Parts: sequence; structure tokens; C-alpha cells
Amino acid sequence: MKGVQGGGEAESVLVSAVVRVRGPAGAIGGAGFLVAPELVLTCAHVVSDALERDRAETVEPGTEVRLDLPLAWSAGAGDRDGAPWSAEVQHWVPIRPDQTGDIAVLRLRQPIPGALPLPLADPRDGVWDHRARAVGFTREAPDGIWQSGTFMGPTGKGWVQLSRAHGEAVHVEGGFSGSPVWDDELGAAVGMMVVAQPVREAQQAFALRTRTLVSEVPELAPVVDPASPFRGLEPFQESDADVYFGRDDDIERVVTALRGERHAVTVYGPSGCGKSSLALAGAVPRMRRDG
Repeated sequence: MKGVQGGGEAESVLVSAVVRVRGPAGAIGGAGFLVAPELVLTCAHVVSDALERDRAETVEPGTEVRLDLPLAWSAGAGDRDGAPWSAEVQHWVPIRPDQTGDIAVLRLRQPIPGALPLPLADPRDGVWDHRARAVGFTREAPDGIWQSGTFMGPTGKGWVQLSRAHGEAVHVEGGFSGSPVWDDELGAAVGMMVVAQPVREAQQAFALRTRTLVSEVPELAPVVDPASPFRGLEPFQESDADVYFGRDDDIERVVTALRGERHAVTVYGPSGCGKSSLALAGAVPRMRRDG
């Protein structure tokens, strides 16, 4: 697998993909991250907390939550005035009695300008001793706080264990759930933060592994490396059509317009929002397929 290399490039990718999940009243539930231009992955309990509902209550598909991109605009990569953005629940995997499950997939009602999907990997050789990082939106740091650690091994719940880095003062606590857990060695996210032990010196945290996420929500399979052709900031090409998804409505609008009286359609939007990918990996293959 070829991932994002270098701390600076990793930071730019992470801040453009990590969202803060809020309810209509502004309550912060935790984090989430883009896995496709219009799809966000987070924990089910993050959505419940944002909506200020009991975590045992099922949240129906179509339920609205709000998202913003605080890390992006603070890093100069986004527009603070454009937040928050509206999304609705598309897939819901509740928390089971044994603590498995706990996944929500959200669909944005329109892409967030400046936001980019995160490369998501399922390494066959494991991640033992790889350096990890995650971000949370906690009660004391609602605008974001980073934590670094080291990956350990897998658990029987489909999680991977993380230990705090030596000298790391930040603990994983409420607000970190839903964060992508980034592997510095692979240059990709390899899981999603889901639970942590109580705050103490030897605290261990746990992330849902990528293969667990795909097992629970098979629709996520196309965005996982090695199937995914994600190449940092490079657009998807026509040859990537089989693994490009999440913008079916936009593709349909472009194709419908081209099959009408128009000989050309202008696709416009801010830099990095996926215009080239929409045209090359979305509209063109659909036109060729349908004749």
C-alpha cells in the first residue's frame, strides 16, 4: 500500500477530513471523518450524544445532525463561515450488549468545500508498534486536542488496542469517539476510536478496526485500501470508477443534463471539493456504460 507520507502531508489530509459532530441544539457528540465526498463515518453513540438521546435508543435513517470542520479552517484550509453543514443518518449499527457495533454512517446533503476523504487501510500484516494519532473534541478542548500513542494488537471484539506514547500527557476521553486513528507508518487511518479505559497513567484505548467497520457496513468496502486508489490530493480517474462512490446524485444530475439539450455542463465549486473526480470517475464512465 502507498499511503500519505510525512507529518506535514498527514496533517493536511487529517484536518481536511475530520469533522465535529453536533446536534441541532449545538451539543458536541464527538468526532467523525469523511470516507467519500458525501459520506462521514462516526460512532453511533457520538450521534446519540449530539442529539442528547439515550445511547440505547435507535436513531432512524434520515435523522439530521450538524457537522463542521474546525481543524480545517484553523489551518487555513477551510471556510469557518460555511459551518455547520447538514447531514443525515444513512446506516445505523447500534451498540450491542457486548459493546460491539456502535457505527453510524452519515450522508452530507452537499459536499463541504475544502473537505477531502481520508485514506482508510486494512493492513494485512498488522500495525503492532506503529505510531498512532487521534483527535478529540472534549469538554475542556471543544475545538480539538490531539493524542499520540502506539498500536498494540487486536482484541476479540474487532478492536485494535492503543497505548499512550511515552510522555504523552493527553488521555483519550469523551469527545475522541469517532476520530480516525491514523497510522504514521502506513500513511492512512486504520480504524475509528470507540472506547477507552478510565483516565489513568496506564490508560489503554481501543479503535474499531477497518475490517470490522467493513464487516458491519459492507458498503464501506470500496473505500478501503488496497481497493481504493486514493492518492492524496490527486483526483480519481476514469479507471477508478469501480471504487468511486458517494456522489450518485451529482453524477445523475450531470448525466441527465448532458443527455438533454445541453452539449456541455460546467461543474464548479471550490478547490479540492472533487469536481475533477466527479467528471472523470463519475460522469464519464456512466455515459460510456449507458451508451
